Amino acid sequence: MSTYSLQVDELHLRFAAMRLPAPELVARLRSSIEREGLRTPVLASTGVEPGQKVLVDGFKRLQAVRDLGGQTVAAS
Repeated sequence: MSTYSLQVDELHLRFAAMRLPAPELVARLRSSIEREGLRTPVLASTGVEPGQKVLVDGFKRLQAVRDLGGQTVAAS
């Protein structure tokens, strides 16, 4: 599976409400991303809604990247 860079605000978060909040995990991810960068890309799909990139997996990683001021995220 190929990895590409995606603008954070291009991602549609239609499934975000189904995720459980975990602020302590997001904080740990933030620290890890600051030290090592994002090691596992988020998963986005164009097959859910035509013309939109829908985030399917990686909601906490995306939140950590956003918290750090990131404008792009690695996606597959």
